[in-house]
Amino acid sequence: MSTTGRTLARSLPYALAFFASLCIMTLELVASRLVARHVGASLHVWTSVIGVVLGGICLGNFLGGRLADRTDARRAIGPLFALGAALTLGSLWVNAVVGETPGLDAMPWSLRTLLVVSLDFLVPATVLGLIGPVVATVAVEQAKKTGSAIGDVYFWGAIGSIVGTFLAGFVLMYQAPTSVIVTVVAAALLVPAAGLLDARLGGLVALLGAVCLGAGSVSTIDRALPGLPFEVGSTASNPLVLAGHGLAAVAGLVGLARLWAARRPRASSPPGGTRADDGRPTRLSDLAALAFLISLAFMTLEMVAGRMATRHLGSSIFGWTSIIGVMLGGLSLGNLIGGKLADRISGEKQASWLFLAASAMVLLILFLETPPAFLGEEWAGASVLSYTPMLTGMPWSLRVLAVVALVFFLPSITMGTVSPVVTKLAIDRLRRVDRTGTAIGSVYAWGMVGSIAGTFLAGFLLIDVLGTKGLILGISTAMALAATGLGGIGHAAWAGIPLGLTFIALAPLPALQRQGVAWGVRNVRGDPGTESGIAHLDESNYYYIKVESEVMDLPSPGTEASSGEADAPPDALKRTLVLDNLIHGYFVLGHPEHIEYDYEFIYAQVARRVAEQKAERLGIDDPTRVPLRALFLGGGSYTFPRYLQHAFPNAECDVAEIDPAVTEANHVALGLPRDTPIRTHWGDARQFVERAQGGEPYDLVFGDAFNDFSVPWHLTTREFNELIAGLLDEHGAYLINIIDVYRADDVAVEEAAEEAQIEAVAAVFREAGNDADSADSIARGLRTAWNGDGLGLRPSAIAEAVSGTLAGVESRDAGPIAAALRRRIAELEDRFRGGPEELARLSQETLERAQSQRDQAAASEALAETLELKKARAATAILRDGGLGGESEEVAEAIADVWYGDPDVVAGLLEVAAPQSDADGMAERIDASFRELESDLRESPSLLSFRLVHPMGKEAKATGSRDPRALTSQGIAGTLREVGVRRGVDDYASAVSTEIKEREIRGDLEDLARRAARAATDLGSDPDRLARDAARGVAEARGLGAFIGSWTGTAGQTFREVEVFGTDAPGAGFRETFVVVASEAPIDLADLGRRPDDPTFEQDGEPFEPDPYPSEDRAALRLRSRGITLTDDYAPVENLLAPVAATRATD
Repeated sequence: MSTTGRTLARSLPYALAFFASLCIMTLELVASRLVARHVGASLHVWTSVIGVVLGGICLGNFLGGRLADRTDARRAIGPLFALGAALTLGSLWVNAVVGETPGLDAMPWSLRTLLVVSLDFLVPATVLGLIGPVVATVAVEQAKKTGSAIGDVYFWGAIGSIVGTFLAGFVLMYQAPTSVIVTVVAAALLVPAAGLLDARLGGLVALLGAVCLGAGSVSTIDRALPGLPFEVGSTASNPLVLAGHGLAAVAGLVGLARLWAARRPRASSPPGGTRADDGRPTRLSDLAALAFLISLAFMTLEMVAGRMATRHLGSSIFGWTSIIGVMLGGLSLGNLIGGKLADRISGEKQASWLFLAASAMVLLILFLETPPAFLGEEWAGASVLSYTPMLTGMPWSLRVLAVVALVFFLPSITMGTVSPVVTKLAIDRLRRVDRTGTAIGSVYAWGMVGSIAGTFLAGFLLIDVLGTKGLILGISTAMALAATGLGGIGHAAWAGIPLGLTFIALAPLPALQRQGVAWGVRNVRGDPGTESGIAHLDESNYYYIKVESEVMDLPSPGTEASSGEADAPPDALKRTLVLDNLIHGYFVLGHPEHIEYDYEFIYAQVARRVAEQKAERLGIDDPTRVPLRALFLGGGSYTFPRYLQHAFPNAECDVAEIDPAVTEANHVALGLPRDTPIRTHWGDARQFVERAQGGEPYDLVFGDAFNDFSVPWHLTTREFNELIAGLLDEHGAYLINIIDVYRADDVAVEEAAEEAQIEAVAAVFREAGNDADSADSIARGLRTAWNGDGLGLRPSAIAEAVSGTLAGVESRDAGPIAAALRRRIAELEDRFRGGPEELARLSQETLERAQSQRDQAAASEALAETLELKKARAATAILRDGGLGGESEEVAEAIADVWYGDPDVVAGLLEVAAPQSDADGMAERIDASFRELESDLRESPSLLSFRLVHPMGKEAKATGSRDPRALTSQGIAGTLREVGVRRGVDDYASAVSTEIKEREIRGDLEDLARRAARAATDLGSDPDRLARDAARGVAEARGLGAFIGSWTGTAGQTFREVEVFGTDAPGAGFRETFVVVASEAPIDLADLGRRPDDPTFEQDGEPFEPDPYPSEDRAALRLRSRGITLTDDYAPVENLLAPVAATRATD
């Protein structure tokens, strides 16, 4: 064999480990989507998917190790890939019929989920799990260093898992339906099978199967081929794919036969069977326990990470993809490092340091999640994950990935170093008895058992019992104790830290409660009776639940307006429900009639119209007495169900709420009676809707389970809409609220043109040395001044002129849009007003005024800050004379902050900070010192700053003139002395001079004014540039509104009547809540809020009278939908909403 051939042969096991892991992880990511039609989407689903796939891999690893010892490992690889491909396709067929499993509907939800996922994926995952130990055995047999070989196999397998995770979560989920992704995975598995099957006919069958599956999955080919006369779920869409299914099944059978043919006689065991000739043990129980422990800890941490990410970032494929990818990335790098270390480690005692490092890094997560109070107010309590919206300049998916990596990557690396070392120690024990495959398989298998245990324990039990903080502490403690057990008493010093923190976090002692909260290891405790603060706090498997309380003013009696602002006395408690850091609702205790959210106003008005129509059909005079039946998808704070029963006393309300802990929070802190007539059904909303088919129909179904961070995608699909339609009365309505952004084309053009002018002018000031924020602020100030005189670019005129042109351009790409706009903009003569000289004159006046305002603001702040500093120094000296020690400066700063001429306030603070001191005496001295310092200035900092900046008085202010000499340190000092400042003149003058210099507009103002005017004029005279800028704005706008557009289009395939209401002006471009009303029969939705019997509300002081979107805005939404129909097989909701989530930092 040539050198190249030998190199390729040595590299093949690692390439196969990479490829197999890539396929497994892609399958795992799409599994959650595939089963959602049966079990919904939640932490239980992810727990089951991860646990079942890991369970299959575990069983596969265990059997694969023995398979490697009993077959020719090289001959077994191809058959395993062929069999894996066939079973991967089989998961589609099983999923198509698994919903018909007898007794499924009667099972508890967690058991139902576990069973469905197991039937779909346990067998495919097991067969794919066989591959790892087999290729690892081949790698070890041809390697010189066992540790490095094992580490490299772990590493490349983990890298494949990472690639598969991100490929599926960030790319494939948006590009292709779930069934197509599974089909492509199977086609990919057939490719190595075709090359490695030692049967020519079998290899050819596998290759043809791969071609048929791959080609038939291409959308253009799929559309060109005839459909199938039958449909079984989402198994196959055309004859070519169906042929691929058949060929894959044949290849799988061939693989099974070749696997049987690859058997070899089992080697006999050495005498005794338990010890090698050198007397060292060959049992692996201790090493298996270590593999079990580290894997249990790792998967527990992954489930905790998922819960933490969901709390801050919502439950989405982006969050779970980032968690799985980052932790696998850390694991792979840890495997690589651990493999290198394994060659130098010969015993468990040396491995103890790896557990110690893992313990420390896991504990670090807790401090990144809840920084302790001793870090100061700037850092304490703010999770790193909560900064995601602030990472502007990158796509939302990458923001999520970045913060997840910051928190979880290092702990994953340290935990990943352990497995290769343990595996190498196991191989060293059993290699002497020719059982290398068994050693690898055993460690793999026990590691996977630990992974399964960690997954299910955390997902189904421990997060609910201990919370995320308690689990993190538990993992860190377990790692520390393992290190102590392996390495001896020397490691116990570290073990005491996580052990002590765990005691503080869990012990039911009030003193430890306060300490735990301050250190970030415990959550605060809610008080249901509080008027202000946290009324309730809980953490469940689904949500981090918090209820906040505040006293509010109710509207005047007899007023239905719900702004919450009135002259009435504060006679009500408002409770706000926060789920995973997002406000999900509120309730004013004792006032079910009170609603505040604009989408609820629409709900109320539409409900009234539905009740009126039902009253007319039933011959009831009073619509409020109509026996309405309503279903709410999501309970939240139960605000609108209670409002509906208040407005319509005969209404029956059902609530489908996934989390019992949310309902309990309502009972405890949101005033929901435990004997409420509202019927709550716990579990996934889709499953309740399925079970309720054929029952008494509903007049109203309210969808209230969406927000812009986290949308249960399986509640958005056409299939779900059809289920909803099956529940509704023929005259009923489905109302759903959707958070999205819709920016109309003309608004986008106007904003883009305006921003283009601002950017062109700002560039002038950046070139002169001004920082970006200052340059932008100046440019916007000039824009305002020009607009006031009717000068400069006229964005509104440009937008109006091109609106008709844009109506005929359906592209979302900037290029075609710019081509359509260019000619129309060039024809517009009035797009710019004013000449360079006129603009330059006005610009110079504006800049001089701006500089004067900056000077005065800088002087005022510098004077105030210097005065505060002098107060703090004086107070420090007095406190030290009074006997205070090192804390004197901190106490002095606090006193300077709270002093407003009242020595009693100072005395009260001193009694707390220094109870043994003469608080009253020191307070009197500090008060006198502060009064003397303030009298030194003679005037307030704001008035004094005016005198410093305008030494000539009002005439100087009017002309905006500026005397640079008067603003030097010497000039300022002279002015201060003139007005009578007595002491500290030089300190004040130096501070003011420095601050003014820092805020000075860089460059000659006259020259800057001319250049700014020229930049704006050049832009206005360049229609090509304006067209490009406007086109970019339109293209960006058409990238928004994709979810509301696709959902309304999808709903239109089920319901005849679909109307869209916004809660802002149509197309304004702000993130807003839309309400979509879907029904089979027409509902009178005209003049909402205008008729005498309509519920009336106010929004920003104006009557709330919403109108359905007109046809032109509906057409714009259709364009933004990208032609997507949301189905169970394809619903890329996270991708559609990613641009909306990214607006949180700027909205």
